[in-house]
Amino acid sequence: MSSRNTVTSSEKQTGVAMTAGSGAQERMLSELERLKVGAGMSFAQLQSAVPYSRSALHRYFTGQSPIPLDALVAVVRACGGDEAAMVRIWVAAQCPDSEEQPDEAIEAADPPSPSQAWQHVVRAWFALAFVIVAIMAVRPRVDSSS
Repeated sequence: MSSRNTVTSSEKQTGVAMTAGSGAQERMLSELERLKVGAGMSFAQLQSAVPYSRSALHRYFTGQSPIPLDALVAVVRACGGDEAAMVRIWVAAQCPDSEEQPDEAIEAADPPSPSQAWQHVVRAWFALAFVIVAIMAVRPRVDSSS
């Protein structure tokens, strides 16, 4: 198996060049193909649903070019797949020699759940209410009977 010496624009964007034939990459490519087939989409149909050309999609699906994370997420969304699971597979394909995966990349890819987002909103409102009460407590009172 020969290794490539050229760097594609996708590799420049992600900073990672995948080794052709790695088990994690093959798993990711087979899962992508399974999603596309399961959604009943051709490359032409998929191209109309994502902001990537048909030739770029074909290169990603065949492993000729590494798929950037944003392209992976767009494809998974268009096919109705599980984004978090595919991001985990993508991360594993980026680090084929490591048994431990970078948790930061997985956590960064997982958006907060609606309940977590709601907790942030409630905390922000409580903080604002606290600031208003503190300002009112410290503010000098104006006597209107003068």
